[in-house]
Amino acid sequence: MLIGDATRLRQVVVNLLSNAITYTLQGQVELHVQCVSISAAELNLRIEVKDTGIGIAADLHEHIFNAFARADDSRRRQFGGTGLGLSICRELVEMMGGQIGVQSQPGQGSTFWFTCPVTAGAKTTAPDTIAVNTDKTAATASAAVKSLLGAQVLLVEDNMINQLVARTMLHQLGCQVCTANDGLAAVSAATTQHFDLIIMDCQMPELDGYGATIEIRRWEQAHDKRPYPDYCADGQCAAGGYRTLQGGGDG
Repeated sequence: MLIGDATRLRQVVVNLLSNAITYTLQGQVELHVQCVSISAAELNLRIEVKDTGIGIAADLHEHIFNAFARADDSRRRQFGGTGLGLSICRELVEMMGGQIGVQSQPGQGSTFWFTCPVTAGAKTTAPDTIAVNTDKTAATASAAVKSLLGAQVLLVEDNMINQLVARTMLHQLGCQVCTANDGLAAVSAATTQHFDLIIMDCQMPELDGYGATIEIRRWEQAHDKRPYPDYCADGQCAAGGYRTLQGGGDG
């Protein structure tokens, strides 16, 4: 287990992957993560994003992480963008105590890399062998899927891509899905319609998932309503009396 700034780490990785995909018209984009040093309390990760894209001239490498920097204006016209992404990546990496750089040649692709020190957390151990009753496991999974058929689900998510993916998965499980784009809309829907389950994102504009959940709980108590299931994928919820789902995320 590692302890670090997961949100900022993810943001840098996503920015580098997005750039690689944008400038790679054919070939592939690869993401590599390795531990380059380790001590009793700290590990140093090196993350690389390698592509087979258009590449960058050597004399531009030291300037590419400056704000608004681009290899040339023709790239702006062809690929768009503001030129701020790599500058933001550099600031985030340096704030986390790491370094960032690039290896590239025109026409031969690029490898953007950065290092990130993280703290070693609690160790987890797994049993040497795990016995599984496959018949029982299959029966349990089948029963769980059947219990979702026709279920009325309120999906609260402000990111449209995440919303599309989640809605598609829920539809495949046989659920009827209603969506809300923020916490205020979630409270309005939950207090005026019946749902069997609410899937609540935690980080949203207007009213976040925590605040929306509090308002829904208050409404349930005031109207003597049966409470919605109270599982949560974010460890912060556990302190508030919610059971925690393993896996995490921001929802």
